[in-house]
Amino acid sequence: MGEGIRNLAVFTTLLGSAIMAHELGHLVAAVLCGVRIREIGLGIPPRLAKLGTVGGVQVTLNWIALGGFVRPDGEFDPQKPGGLGASPVLARVAILGAGSLSNFLFAFVVLTAAFMTGGPDDALAGGRIATVSCGGCRPGAG
Repeated sequence: MGEGIRNLAVFTTLLGSAIMAHELGHLVAAVLCGVRIREIGLGIPPRLAKLGTVGGVQVTLNWIALGGFVRPDGEFDPQKPGGLGASPVLARVAILGAGSLSNFLFAFVVLTAAFMTGGPDDALAGGRIATVSCGGCRPGAG
């Protein structure tokens, strides 16, 4: 039972980290492109709690823990200065693509760290294959 709880905790931590990396990619790209952000949330609404405000951006925790979002100002309004809809096409493409790019970089960093620390070899620490015998194989089979 303890191993199942540990695996669930690791899975939840990695999924939450991947979601945050994705949303932070959108956030950083939006800030670099000069688009104002109203809210960044971990989870899908309805809102569970408002964690605070950082630089005029609301940080929220939401009930459905299978995603996240960055809510830019003027998302669908091309008349709103400083909003997503009013930004150049290349900036919008960069903002939308930054989430996927950050997921790629996050996976690269996590897998590199796992292989550098010997993570996959830890499963073999309990036992090693000492010998291999045929145990009834017929000659020439294989």
